[in-house]
Amino acid sequence: MKVKKILILKVIYCSLFFSIPFNFSLSSAEEKEKEKVPVEIKADYLTYFSELKVTLVSGGVNVSYKDVKIKADYLEIDKELDIIYAQGNITFEQEKRKIKGEALKYDLKSEEGIIYQTKGFDDPIYFKGDLIETNPKKSEITNASSTTCDLKKPHYPPEG
Repeated sequence: MKVKKILILKVIYCSLFFSIPFNFSLSSAEEKEKEKVPVEIKADYLTYFSELKVTLVSGGVNVSYKDVKIKADYLEIDKELDIIYAQGNITFEQEKRKIKGEALKYDLKSEEGIIYQTKGFDDPIYFKGDLIETNPKKSEITNASSTTCDLKKPHYPPEG
């Protein structure tokens, strides 16, 4: 009789357990949170103003976001607008792009940036210019000079 009761309890348990619908999908809020990519920051000094949602960073600044890496002397992140501003010894890297400059504005949402007093490499072109407007698909350089020569002393170096 005891075996029969245990068997009946197991059947009831299994039928209840397997009849409960399991929903492993995430809510829309959880999906949005999952899509957020963190901005990773390394620096000597960091100050966060929570009311303004602004982070000020200085000294050996290294920032990573998705496939973008930014180095600078000084950097501000406006989390309300999702914009990064940087100054001094800028290095911007993305895929096969490496761009140096003196000031930068980068929009985290649109992934578009402007770098001033720039020089760098955007495969296969070495360039210099007053400013570069860049996004993952293209770069536009103002007052540019460029070359595709990759020798240490190029035949036709960028002017300036």
